[in-house]
Amino acid sequence: MRSIALTALFLFAAACGSADDAAPVAEGDSIAAAPDLDSVAPPQTPAASADTAWVMRHDGMGPLRVGMTLDEARTALGGDLAMNPDSPDHSEGADRCDYPRSARLPAGVQVMVVGERVVRVEVDSGTAATAEGARIGDAEARIQQLYPGRVTVEPHKYTDGHYLVVRSAAAGDTTNLLVFETDGRVVKGFRAGQKPQVQWVEGCS
Repeated sequence: MRSIALTALFLFAAACGSADDAAPVAEGDSIAAAPDLDSVAPPQTPAASADTAWVMRHDGMGPLRVGMTLDEARTALGGDLAMNPDSPDHSEGADRCDYPRSARLPAGVQVMVVGERVVRVEVDSGTAATAEGARIGDAEARIQQLYPGRVTVEPHKYTDGHYLVVRSAAAGDTTNLLVFETDGRVVKGFRAGQKPQVQWVEGCS
């Protein structure tokens, strides 16, 4: 019995002595180093859509501003803006009205040029919106809510709808307007620009 007890005591002591010892690293093994936090690249944020900058204001849309010359507008669009050779109005000089073509314009967006200057920008389809969030499909009541006290309702020239004409909030701006065209219930298109061209119902026709 005494020999069994001594053997058990010896094994117990051996186990206790090795419990706190770190296991040796065999030759050729390696321990991964902790990453250098300064060298870890931060997660990348997806690039914003280019169209997010194209919001309608009273004085234009995106990089286009009412009053720009044709050359200035072309530069703002990276050189991509060309007058239509088959424009309905073939007159030259100050009276020529046209919708120049550009692949840089978002879907549904057109720019009107009269003579050599931008006079209005319009949206007839798509998801483009104004700076306040108005867009095609919005109810007439929503336009009134977004522009309280600044909306004049006029009868549509051809349908039972309306023109919701919005004055600029800038005290000194008496030239530029926002015009929402509706079917009597919801917005079907909208435009911004200077008087009188922004109120031309038939555009360049």
